[in-house]
Amino acid sequence: MRVNIGPVLVVQRKERGITQQELADFIGVSKAAVSKWETGQTYPDITLLPALAAYFDLRIDDLLDYEPQLSAKEIRTIYGSLKAAFETDSGAEVLRKIRSFVRRYYACYPFIEQMGLLLLNHYDLLPGKTNEEKLALYAPEA
Repeated sequence: MRVNIGPVLVVQRKERGITQQELADFIGVSKAAVSKWETGQTYPDITLLPALAAYFDLRIDDLLDYEPQLSAKEIRTIYGSLKAAFETDSGAEVLRKIRSFVRRYYACYPFIEQMGLLLLNHYDLLPGKTNEEKLALYAPEA
């Protein structure tokens, strides 16, 4: 995961004609703290993120310039390998692999969406005889 808050703060601040001191005063930190955030020397405390996002009218993900953990190409590669696994492995084994990937990349929403589509597209190959049995197998583990 890549977090790139510094450049976002610089761009947002300059677009609005706000000085580092003005931003610091609003947030309740020193000008030096804002400078360190912008240069990547430090990050703002997590409790300040909502105030910073609101100040610039941004979502926190946009403020952080958050990018998912996997690129679109990596997601396609994993999807393709799991799709191919349905031809050689049992549905139960493919389901185990999918769950393993989902646990690893749970915060990568585009990936989670693709895994959902993979399950829907190959529903008939998954273990379980009835829909109720299948749904019980796919329920999150407690």
